Amino acid sequence: MRSIRLSSLLFALLASAFQSPLGAQVPVAVIDGEREREPLIANPRRVLLIGDRLLLLDREAPFLHLYALDGSLVHATGRLGSGPGEYRSPQVAAYSTATRELSVLDPANGRITRYVLGDSLRYEGSAELEFHPEDACYMGRQLFVLAMLRDGLLHRFERRAGRLEKTGVFGSLAVVHPLAADPIFRSQATQGRLLCDSDGNRVIFSSRSANAALIVDVASNTQKSLTLANFTPLVFEAVPGGIRQGAPKGGKFDETVAIRRVPAGVEIIVGRADSLHEGSGDYAEFGLIPLSFSGVEGVRRRAAWQEVGARNDRVVCYRADPIPLVHIYRLAACPVGRTP
Repeated sequence: MRSIRLSSLLFALLASAFQSPLGAQVPVAVIDGEREREPLIANPRRVLLIGDRLLLLDREAPFLHLYALDGSLVHATGRLGSGPGEYRSPQVAAYSTATRELSVLDPANGRITRYVLGDSLRYEGSAELEFHPEDACYMGRQLFVLAMLRDGLLHRFERRAGRLEKTGVFGSLAVVHPLAADPIFRSQATQGRLLCDSDGNRVIFSSRSANAALIVDVASNTQKSLTLANFTPLVFEAVPGGIRQGAPKGGKFDETVAIRRVPAGVEIIVGRADSLHEGSGDYAEFGLIPLSFSGVEGVRRRAAWQEVGARNDRVVCYRADPIPLVHIYRLAACPVGRTP
Protein backbone atom coordinates (compact mmCIF):
# COMPACT_ATOMS: atom_id res chain seq x y z
CA MET A 1 0.00 0.00 0.00
CA ARG A 2 1.29 3.40 -0.94
CA SER A 3 0.97 5.61 2.11
CA ILE A 4 1.87 9.18 2.77
CA ARG A 5 1.83 11.56 5.71
CA LEU A 6 2.05 15.26 6.32
CA SER A 7 5.50 16.60 7.20
CA SER A 8 6.17 20.28 7.82
CA LEU A 9 9.62 21.27 6.67
CA LEU A 10 11.91 22.59 9.40
CA PHE A 11 12.76 25.61 7.36
CA ALA A 12 9.17 26.50 6.43
CA LEU A 13 9.53 29.97 7.95
CA LEU A 14 12.32 30.71 5.50
CA ALA A 15 10.47 29.33 2.49
CA SER A 16 9.37 32.68 1.16
CA ALA A 17 12.97 33.80 0.84
CA PHE A 18 14.92 30.57 0.26
CA GLN A 19 15.63 29.45 -3.29
CA SER A 20 16.98 26.04 -4.32
CA PRO A 21 20.04 25.81 -6.60
CA LEU A 22 17.64 25.28 -9.50
CA GLY A 23 15.79 28.49 -8.68
CA ALA A 24 12.64 26.77 -7.49
CA GLN A 25 11.04 27.89 -4.26
CA VAL A 26 10.90 25.40 -1.42
CA PRO A 27 7.36 24.34 -0.43
CA VAL A 28 6.08 25.56 2.92
CA ALA A 29 4.41 22.18 3.55
CA VAL A 30 4.57 18.71 2.05
CA ILE A 31 2.37 15.63 2.13
CA ASP A 32 4.92 12.98 1.31
CA GLY A 33 5.78 9.28 1.54
CA GLU A 34 7.02 9.03 5.10
CA ARG A 35 5.08 6.73 7.42
CA GLU A 36 6.01 7.78 10.92
CA ARG A 37 2.75 9.43 11.89
CA GLU A 38 -0.94 8.67 11.81
CA PRO A 39 -3.31 8.98 10.10
CA LEU A 40 -1.89 7.43 6.95
CA ILE A 41 -3.12 8.58 3.54
CA ALA A 42 -3.13 5.68 1.13
CA ASN A 43 -4.08 7.16 -2.24
CA PRO A 44 -6.27 10.25 -2.57
CA ARG A 45 -9.26 9.91 -4.87
CA ARG A 46 -9.92 13.66 -4.81
CA VAL A 47 -7.83 16.63 -3.70
CA LEU A 48 -9.94 19.77 -3.22
CA LEU A 49 -9.65 23.27 -1.83
CA ILE A 50 -12.72 23.97 0.28
CA GLY A 51 -12.79 27.42 1.82
CA ASP A 52 -9.36 27.96 3.32
CA ARG A 53 -8.83 24.23 3.88
CA LEU A 54 -7.39 21.37 1.82
CA LEU A 55 -9.52 18.23 1.66
CA LEU A 56 -8.21 14.81 0.66
CA LEU A 57 -10.81 12.15 -0.09
CA ASP A 58 -8.92 8.91 0.35
CA ARG A 59 -9.50 5.37 -0.89
CA GLU A 60 -8.89 3.96 2.60
CA ALA A 61 -10.17 4.84 6.07
CA PRO A 62 -10.15 7.39 7.51
CA PHE A 63 -11.53 8.60 4.22
CA LEU A 64 -11.55 12.37 4.85
CA HIS A 65 -8.45 14.39 5.77
CA LEU A 66 -8.74 18.14 6.29
CA TYR A 67 -5.63 20.36 6.38
CA ALA A 68 -4.93 24.01 6.98
CA LEU A 69 -2.81 25.67 4.32
CA ASP A 70 0.14 25.84 6.71
CA GLY A 71 0.24 22.05 6.35
CA SER A 72 -1.24 21.13 9.72
CA LEU A 73 -3.80 18.35 9.97
CA VAL A 74 -7.10 19.80 11.21
CA HIS A 75 -9.42 16.82 11.10
CA ALA A 76 -9.51 13.17 9.99
CA THR A 77 -12.84 11.36 9.91
CA GLY A 78 -14.83 8.72 8.07
CA ARG A 79 -14.41 5.21 9.38
CA LEU A 80 -15.08 2.08 7.32
CA GLY A 81 -18.64 0.92 7.86
CA SER A 82 -22.30 1.68 7.23
CA GLY A 83 -23.18 3.77 10.29
CA PRO A 84 -23.60 7.56 10.41
CA GLY A 85 -20.48 9.28 9.08
CA GLU A 86 -19.01 5.95 7.92
CA TYR A 87 -18.16 4.90 4.38
CA ARG A 88 -17.59 1.83 2.29
CA SER A 89 -16.25 3.44 -0.89
CA PRO A 90 -16.76 7.21 -1.18
CA GLN A 91 -16.29 8.35 -4.77
CA VAL A 92 -17.09 12.06 -4.98
CA ALA A 93 -16.94 15.17 -2.80
CA ALA A 94 -18.59 18.52 -3.61
CA TYR A 95 -18.35 21.80 -1.69
CA SER A 96 -20.67 24.83 -1.67
CA THR A 97 -18.97 28.17 -1.10
CA ALA A 98 -22.40 29.72 -0.49
CA THR A 99 -23.35 27.47 2.45
CA ARG A 100 -19.93 25.99 3.41
CA GLU A 101 -21.57 22.60 2.96
CA LEU A 102 -19.57 19.52 1.95
CA SER A 103 -21.36 16.51 0.44
CA VAL A 104 -19.60 13.15 0.13
CA LEU A 105 -21.21 10.64 -2.23
CA ASP A 106 -20.79 6.96 -1.37
CA PRO A 107 -22.67 4.72 -3.85
CA ALA A 108 -21.57 1.56 -2.00
CA ASN A 109 -23.57 2.74 1.02
CA GLY A 110 -26.21 4.34 -1.20
CA ARG A 111 -26.08 7.76 0.41
CA ILE A 112 -24.85 11.33 0.41
CA THR A 113 -23.27 12.42 3.70
CA ARG A 114 -23.36 16.09 4.52
CA TYR A 115 -20.98 18.21 6.61
CA VAL A 116 -20.66 21.91 7.36
CA LEU A 117 -17.17 23.39 7.28
CA GLY A 118 -16.18 25.44 10.31
CA ASP A 119 -12.82 25.12 11.97
CA SER A 120 -13.25 21.41 11.15
CA LEU A 121 -15.98 19.27 9.56
CA ARG A 122 -19.27 19.03 11.43
CA TYR A 123 -21.47 16.05 10.54
CA GLU A 124 -25.01 17.13 9.59
CA GLY A 125 -26.71 13.97 8.33
CA SER A 126 -27.24 11.96 5.15
CA ALA A 127 -29.63 11.38 2.26
CA GLU A 128 -30.29 8.44 -0.04
CA LEU A 129 -28.28 8.01 -3.25
CA GLU A 130 -29.87 5.63 -5.75
CA PHE A 131 -27.32 5.66 -8.57
CA HIS A 132 -23.56 5.70 -9.18
CA PRO A 133 -22.20 9.26 -9.48
CA GLU A 134 -19.24 10.23 -11.63
CA ASP A 135 -18.83 13.73 -10.17
CA ALA A 136 -20.79 16.50 -8.46
CA CYS A 137 -20.63 20.24 -7.86
CA TYR A 138 -22.61 22.94 -6.09
CA MET A 139 -24.23 26.00 -7.64
CA GLY A 140 -25.23 27.96 -4.58
CA ARG A 141 -27.49 25.61 -2.63
CA GLN A 142 -28.16 23.34 -5.61
CA LEU A 143 -26.21 20.10 -5.94
CA PHE A 144 -25.60 18.86 -9.50
CA VAL A 145 -24.62 15.21 -9.88
CA LEU A 146 -23.13 13.66 -13.03
CA ALA A 147 -24.57 10.25 -13.94
CA MET A 148 -25.71 8.64 -17.17
CA LEU A 149 -29.33 7.74 -16.47
CA ARG A 150 -32.28 7.31 -18.81
CA ASP A 151 -33.63 10.77 -18.09
CA GLY A 152 -30.38 12.69 -18.65
CA LEU A 153 -26.79 13.45 -17.70
CA LEU A 154 -26.90 16.12 -14.97
CA HIS A 155 -29.24 15.73 -12.01
CA ARG A 156 -30.09 18.67 -9.76
CA PHE A 157 -30.87 18.18 -6.08
CA GLU A 158 -32.17 20.73 -3.58
CA ARG A 159 -32.83 20.54 0.14
CA ARG A 160 -36.51 20.96 0.89
CA ALA A 161 -38.11 20.50 4.31
CA GLY A 162 -34.89 18.90 5.52
CA ARG A 163 -34.77 16.38 2.67
CA LEU A 164 -32.65 16.25 -0.49
CA GLU A 165 -34.99 16.13 -3.48
CA LYS A 166 -34.30 15.77 -7.20
CA THR A 167 -35.64 18.91 -8.87
CA GLY A 168 -34.32 18.84 -12.42
CA VAL A 169 -32.45 16.99 -15.16
CA PHE A 170 -30.19 18.66 -17.71
CA GLY A 171 -27.94 17.81 -20.63
CA SER A 172 -27.30 14.83 -22.83
CA LEU A 173 -24.00 13.35 -23.90
CA ALA A 174 -22.85 14.50 -27.34
CA VAL A 175 -19.57 13.09 -28.66
CA VAL A 176 -18.21 12.77 -32.19
CA HIS A 177 -17.09 9.15 -32.48
CA PRO A 178 -17.94 6.10 -34.64
CA LEU A 179 -19.21 4.35 -31.49
CA ALA A 180 -21.19 7.33 -30.21
CA ALA A 181 -24.45 5.32 -30.14
CA ASP A 182 -22.97 2.28 -28.38
CA PRO A 183 -24.18 2.08 -24.76
CA ILE A 184 -20.85 0.74 -23.46
CA PHE A 185 -18.92 3.55 -25.12
CA ARG A 186 -21.41 6.13 -23.86
CA SER A 187 -21.00 4.79 -20.33
CA GLN A 188 -17.22 5.23 -20.62
CA ALA A 189 -17.56 8.69 -22.18
CA THR A 190 -19.85 9.84 -19.35
CA GLN A 191 -17.05 9.40 -16.83
CA GLY A 192 -15.59 12.86 -16.32
CA ARG A 193 -15.53 16.06 -14.29
CA LEU A 194 -17.95 18.88 -13.54
CA LEU A 195 -17.67 22.56 -12.73
CA CYS A 196 -20.63 24.62 -11.54
CA ASP A 197 -20.21 28.19 -12.81
CA SER A 198 -22.54 30.19 -10.57
CA ASP A 199 -21.68 33.48 -12.29
CA GLY A 200 -22.94 32.21 -15.63
CA ASN A 201 -25.59 29.80 -14.28
CA ARG A 202 -23.84 27.05 -16.23
CA VAL A 203 -22.57 23.55 -15.55
CA ILE A 204 -19.50 22.46 -17.50
CA PHE A 205 -18.68 18.80 -18.18
CA SER A 206 -15.55 17.30 -19.70
CA SER A 207 -15.27 13.58 -20.44
CA ARG A 208 -12.32 11.86 -18.79
CA SER A 209 -11.17 9.79 -21.76
CA ALA A 210 -13.28 10.82 -24.77
CA ASN A 211 -12.76 14.13 -26.51
CA ALA A 212 -16.01 15.77 -25.47
CA ALA A 213 -16.99 18.79 -23.40
CA LEU A 214 -20.42 20.20 -22.65
CA ILE A 215 -21.64 23.59 -21.44
CA VAL A 216 -25.17 23.43 -20.05
CA ASP A 217 -27.15 26.62 -19.44
CA VAL A 218 -29.32 25.74 -16.46
CA ALA A 219 -31.75 28.65 -16.87
CA SER A 220 -32.70 27.76 -20.46
CA ASN A 221 -31.85 24.03 -20.27
CA THR A 222 -29.80 24.34 -23.45
CA GLN A 223 -26.35 22.98 -24.14
CA LYS A 224 -23.30 23.56 -26.30
CA SER A 225 -21.04 20.64 -27.22
CA LEU A 226 -17.32 21.14 -27.78
CA THR A 227 -14.23 19.13 -28.65
CA LEU A 228 -10.88 19.86 -27.01
CA ALA A 229 -7.97 21.01 -29.16
CA ASN A 230 -4.77 18.96 -28.84
CA PHE A 231 -6.49 16.41 -26.59
CA THR A 232 -5.43 12.82 -27.40
CA PRO A 233 -8.17 10.43 -26.24
CA LEU A 234 -8.02 6.71 -25.64
CA VAL A 235 -8.76 4.51 -28.64
CA PHE A 236 -12.10 2.69 -28.48
CA GLU A 237 -12.76 -0.17 -30.90
CA ALA A 238 -15.72 -2.48 -31.34
CA VAL A 239 -14.85 -6.15 -30.79
CA PRO A 240 -17.08 -9.23 -30.61
CA GLY A 241 -19.07 -8.97 -27.41
CA GLY A 242 -18.11 -5.45 -26.46
CA ILE A 243 -15.57 -2.64 -26.79
CA ARG A 244 -11.80 -2.62 -26.44
CA GLN A 245 -9.99 0.48 -25.25
CA GLY A 246 -6.30 1.18 -25.32
CA ALA A 247 -3.60 3.76 -25.83
CA PRO A 248 -3.15 5.25 -29.32
CA LYS A 249 -0.05 4.61 -31.39
CA GLY A 250 2.90 6.12 -29.56
CA GLY A 251 1.44 5.28 -26.15
CA LYS A 252 0.48 8.82 -25.08
CA PHE A 253 -3.05 9.90 -24.25
CA ASP A 254 -4.87 12.54 -22.21
CA GLU A 255 -7.52 12.35 -19.48
CA THR A 256 -9.54 15.13 -17.88
CA VAL A 257 -8.70 15.30 -14.18
CA ALA A 258 -10.38 18.57 -13.11
CA ILE A 259 -12.12 21.75 -14.26
CA ARG A 260 -11.50 25.00 -12.44
CA ARG A 261 -12.57 28.60 -12.50
CA VAL A 262 -9.76 31.16 -12.92
CA PRO A 263 -9.88 34.98 -13.26
CA ALA A 264 -9.60 34.69 -17.04
CA GLY A 265 -12.40 32.13 -17.34
CA VAL A 266 -12.41 28.33 -17.13
CA GLU A 267 -9.57 25.84 -17.51
CA ILE A 268 -9.77 22.09 -18.07
CA ILE A 269 -6.86 20.27 -16.43
CA VAL A 270 -5.73 17.17 -18.33
CA GLY A 271 -3.26 14.49 -17.29
CA ARG A 272 -0.90 13.06 -19.91
CA ALA A 273 -0.28 9.30 -19.67
CA ASP A 274 2.55 7.51 -21.46
CA SER A 275 4.41 4.19 -21.48
CA LEU A 276 5.55 4.73 -17.87
CA HIS A 277 2.33 6.28 -16.53
CA GLU A 278 -0.87 4.32 -16.99
CA GLY A 279 -3.42 7.09 -16.45
CA SER A 280 -6.38 6.92 -14.02
CA GLY A 281 -4.47 9.18 -11.61
CA ASP A 282 -0.95 8.24 -12.70
CA TYR A 283 0.33 10.90 -15.13
CA ALA A 284 3.66 12.05 -16.53
CA GLU A 285 2.50 15.68 -16.61
CA PHE A 286 -0.52 17.94 -16.53
CA GLY A 287 -1.81 20.41 -19.09
CA LEU A 288 -4.17 23.38 -18.95
CA ILE A 289 -6.77 23.88 -21.69
CA PRO A 290 -8.49 27.30 -21.55
CA LEU A 291 -12.21 27.10 -22.33
CA SER A 292 -14.45 29.90 -23.44
CA PHE A 293 -18.17 29.69 -24.03
CA SER A 294 -17.55 29.99 -27.76
CA GLY A 295 -14.94 27.22 -27.95
CA VAL A 296 -11.66 25.85 -26.62
CA GLU A 297 -8.01 26.47 -27.23
CA GLY A 298 -5.14 24.00 -27.24
CA VAL A 299 -3.05 23.01 -24.25
CA ARG A 300 -1.53 26.24 -22.95
CA ARG A 301 0.92 24.91 -20.38
CA ARG A 302 2.26 21.53 -19.31
CA ALA A 303 3.82 20.88 -15.92
CA ALA A 304 4.71 18.02 -13.60
CA TRP A 305 2.12 19.18 -11.04
CA GLN A 306 -1.66 19.43 -11.03
CA GLU A 307 -2.60 22.84 -9.67
CA VAL A 308 -5.42 22.14 -7.22
CA GLY A 309 -6.02 25.82 -6.52
CA ALA A 310 -4.79 28.92 -4.71
CA ARG A 311 -5.86 30.82 -1.61
CA ASN A 312 -4.31 34.08 -0.48
CA ASP A 313 -0.57 33.72 -1.10
CA ARG A 314 -0.46 29.91 -1.34
CA VAL A 315 -0.94 27.45 -4.17
CA VAL A 316 -1.64 23.73 -3.71
CA CYS A 317 0.06 21.32 -6.12
CA TYR A 318 -0.51 17.57 -6.49
CA ARG A 319 0.95 14.60 -8.32
CA ALA A 320 0.82 10.82 -7.82
CA ASP A 321 4.20 9.81 -9.29
CA PRO A 322 6.10 8.03 -7.82
CA ILE A 323 3.81 8.31 -4.77
CA PRO A 324 0.86 10.61 -3.99
CA LEU A 325 2.43 13.94 -3.09
CA VAL A 326 1.09 17.39 -2.20
CA HIS A 327 3.25 20.52 -2.07
CA ILE A 328 2.00 23.88 -0.80
CA TYR A 329 3.99 26.85 -2.14
CA ARG A 330 4.08 30.59 -1.77
CA LEU A 331 3.96 31.00 -5.53
CA ALA A 332 1.57 32.29 -8.16
CA ALA A 333 1.47 28.84 -9.88
CA CYS A 334 2.81 25.34 -9.42
CA PRO A 335 6.39 24.68 -10.59
CA VAL A 336 6.75 23.35 -14.11
CA GLY A 337 9.33 20.71 -13.15
CA ARG A 338 9.39 18.06 -10.44
CA THR A 339 12.03 19.75 -8.29
CA PRO A 340 12.51 20.43 -5.48
